[in-house]
Amino acid sequence: MTVPPAALTVTLDLPDLMAYGAATWDWHRSHYDRDWARASGLPDCMVDGQFFGALFARQIGDSYGAAARIVTMRLRYHALAFATDTITVTATLDTDADGPPGQVVLSQEAHRDDIRLASARTEVLLPTPSSESETTP
Repeated sequence: MTVPPAALTVTLDLPDLMAYGAATWDWHRSHYDRDWARASGLPDCMVDGQFFGALFARQIGDSYGAAARIVTMRLRYHALAFATDTITVTATLDTDADGPPGQVVLSQEAHRDDIRLASARTEVLLPTPSSESETTP
């Protein structure tokens, strides 16, 4: 029986946001310039929305291994997140989903305290014993 991924909790800091911006070529000042963000009325530098997709993918990789493959991810944003926020990512299995053998559907959510920041419906092809051994050095 497949179990849902374990919860993932991360506290973001400015270097995390800068590294993500560098990897995705997103150099908007709202993601790295605290003075600019605060002068614009934000409490701190804001997290790029796509960062949540990366957190959801990390949760899957941490729980199911590097051989797990995301088939689709339908990502939705609900609220802003900022540098120094602690974000918890949770997931449940969608037991009503009908898919091929070895594939699961997850409902994932990212929260800061009681505020839902992002959600996703993610289809994941789970690794088979042979694919797990292929990714082990």
